[in-house]
Amino acid sequence: MAHSSPEKKKISHVGRIARTALGLAAGAGGGYAFQVMDLPLAWMLGAMCASMALSLPGMKVTIPRRLNNFMLAVIGVLLGSTFTPELFGDALRWLPSIGIMISSQIVMGAILVFICYKLFRYDPPTAYFAPCPGALSQVAVLAPEYGADVRKVALCHGTRVFAIALVIPLLVSWLILKPEGAAAPIATGIAQHLSVNDIVLLTACALVGPSFAIGWKLPNPSLFGPIILSALLHMTESTRAMPPMELVNAAQVVIGVGIGGKFAGTTRTELRKIMGVAIFISAFMLAWAFGMAFVMAKATGLSVAASLLIMAPGGLAEMSVVALTMSVEPAVVGIHHVIRICIYLGLVPSLFFFWRWILMGKKELSAKLRLAN
Repeated sequence: MAHSSPEKKKISHVGRIARTALGLAAGAGGGYAFQVMDLPLAWMLGAMCASMALSLPGMKVTIPRRLNNFMLAVIGVLLGSTFTPELFGDALRWLPSIGIMISSQIVMGAILVFICYKLFRYDPPTAYFAPCPGALSQVAVLAPEYGADVRKVALCHGTRVFAIALVIPLLVSWLILKPEGAAAPIATGIAQHLSVNDIVLLTACALVGPSFAIGWKLPNPSLFGPIILSALLHMTESTRAMPPMELVNAAQVVIGVGIGGKFAGTTRTELRKIMGVAIFISAFMLAWAFGMAFVMAKATGLSVAASLLIMAPGGLAEMSVVALTMSVEPAVVGIHHVIRICIYLGLVPSLFFFWRWILMGKKELSAKLRLAN
């Protein structure tokens, strides 16, 4: 019996490796199939659908943290490489779009919180965290601390991320193929002929960036750190290189498999009870983002496609991949999402206490009215 525990751990470890390998193989196959069908963001969406197909029957597809963090760093280096010295010359013109983005998402979130509380009868903490428009990893930490139903919150956010990542590329593809002009693909890949200096600098951004971000206590350090270091190198023109497209496609597969894997362990009962609410929230967010994209484009002069990516309540990594792959002002989109996440992290706790204060105020008022009668 003394040797059973190490043996079980070894079997469990081998099982995790096997599931990860199967998930990545299925994701790569799904990505290739979508690529053959010429669908937008093929590698991420194909991997996401393949992973979800494995996860829903009960298979737990997990991505090792180190692999996931490295691939996020690759996306961060690629996003940073789109920054130019001229970019910040127009920084003041972002203020209106930032204002529209933040105010719009606060209003949208307030409406959804009210609907979840009144219509779907969620308890106050769950009603608050389930429709939060973004920052899944931060919400996953905060929700249990404030007493929310973690399972409902996780399923609502998993569905949101999946729906946004699936639908937004199709909408952007439709928008950029309109007469205003199609986007040119990013010129990355082996044909770039990266020099030794380029390889060293880009690799340093990916490896050193996360530690830099952790030192400054930035959120999502695996992504933010490489973005900052890569942007500094490209804005100073120390290099003009980008990561090879083969590596970017691999990063898309890993991210896609991770998104699809969030549905592992979901029972049929949970699907029936929670998914209807989750789908409603996702559909509401998509419709809101699509409508507000036209408002932002009209008010700021940004393209509708870029405005949609800015307004979309998806993750920074996913929206950055869409913007990069389709060449829809990736630096501008990335900066807006970075600002959104930073402001969001500051507002979430304060707005929760405001939400609780409103409910407590109503309860106290109702109690006084009952006493008066």
